[in-house]
Parts: sequence; structure tokens; C-alpha cells
Amino acid sequence: MPVENTLNGNCSVIKFLDSLTIHNVAEIKAMLEGCTFTEKIIIDLSEVNEMDSAGFQLLYAFIEDLIKNNYDFMISSKSDIIKNFESTYRLEF
Repeated sequence: MPVENTLNGNCSVIKFLDSLTIHNVAEIKAMLEGCTFTEKIIIDLSEVNEMDSAGFQLLYAFIEDLIKNNYDFMISSKSDIIKNFESTYRLEF
């Protein structure tokens, strides 16, 4: 399972596991669409060990959707892969 959705008090915790690549973005997108969110969302990217441009696009679209729908969210932690991607492309989640 590439995404875990749990509740921690009044927060939804979305933990991305393993990889965010072209090979699993359709599955991850379907899982995210099935998640129930509270008003506060914590996104955990600490266990992402691989990401390509398709994974980046999915993550970016997910965050944009949260912003559009006025969710209060934060990214709690990032793996080295995420940090390297941000540094390489001069982006920040």
C-alpha cells in the first residue's frame, strides 16, 4: 500500500510510502480520492525512497487541491529523495 491514511486526534495523517513514480501514481491518486480528511492534515513524506516527475505532479496536484479546498495542512517530514528533488528543481513543498 503506497499511502496510509490515519487519524491522530483531530488531524488526518497522510503518509506516502515507498515510491512516487509513474508505476504507481494511478493507484496513489485513487487512494487519495478515497481518503476522508479532517480540517487539519499532516503530510508525511519521510518514507518516500523514489520519485519521478509523475510522482512530483501527483504530489503537487494533491497539495494544490488541499489549498483550493481551504484545508489546513503541513508537511511534517521529508525524505532525502524529496529534499534532493526540491534542491535540484529549486522547488519546495
